[in-house]
Formats: sequence, C-alpha cells, structure tokens
Amino acid sequence: MKKKTFCILTGAAIALLALSGCAGFGPAVTDIKSFHFSYQVGNYMNGSVAYELKLEADGSYTAKIKPNTVAEENAKEYKVGKEFADELAAFLREKKVSRWNGFQKSNKHVLDGNGFSFSLWTTEDKNISASGYMRWPRGYDEVKAGIEAIFAKLEK
Repeated sequence: MKKKTFCILTGAAIALLALSGCAGFGPAVTDIKSFHFSYQVGNYMNGSVAYELKLEADGSYTAKIKPNTVAEENAKEYKVGKEFADELAAFLREKKVSRWNGFQKSNKHVLDGNGFSFSLWTTEDKNISASGYMRWPRGYDEVKAGIEAIFAKLEK
C-alpha cells in the first residue's frame, strides 16, 4: 500500500511540475527588452561573435553586431524599429527557444573548445538564459543561423 501511495504522489508531483512550466520550459518569448547571443569561434583575442538588441527609453531599439576578430568597442551599432525586434521574437518563438531556459552544460573532457551564451529579457521582466561549453541545446545550429540571418539584414 505504501508503494502504491508513493507512486501516485510521485506521479502527481511530476504532472504538477509539467503543468506549471518547471519542466525545462521557460517563459514565452514576447516583446524583447534586451537580447544577447554570443559564441566563440576560437581561443584567440576577440575570437567571438556577438549579437545584441536593446530597447531604449524612447521606444526605439539599438542592435549591435560584434564580428569575429573585432574588439567589443568596435562593434557595429544600428538604430532599428520594433519590426526588427518583432521579427527576432517571432523567429525565437518558432524555434521554441524558451525550452533552452536553464540550459547550462559543459563537456569537462574538452580543454580547448568553444562555448555560447544566450540571454533574453522580455518587457514583462521574464528571462530566458542558456550557456554551454562544447554542449548545445536542441536546435542550436538552426537558431544560430537564423539569428545571424536576421542581423545580417542590417549590414546591407
């Protein structure tokens, strides 16, 4: 009888966690307040790429692109409208990036590898964050390519 009660209670707890959103699903990607995505391409000076988007006090957005081998202070900045932020948010929703929330894994067997960092804050002050070193969440390559394509439109 004790075993049966334990199984029922455990099952109920798992169901509650799944329904409450605590089972690896982060908040929904809505209006973006700030966004940061960066990854390493090598272990040398400025060997990383970064994309940022920030909502300014006047309601406009500032987008920032730091290409590989370029110092942070020389990153390119662009003033963009809400349409750009909405396009990025729609893409991140489509790719279910909220499932990345809490991803923080590394491969301890690799000493000279690459990593990534992802952070998104919504205007409702909800956060999705993830990072990894030689480990990536599901769909990483697709999301990375999509983010790069969206930001690349600014450089044309």
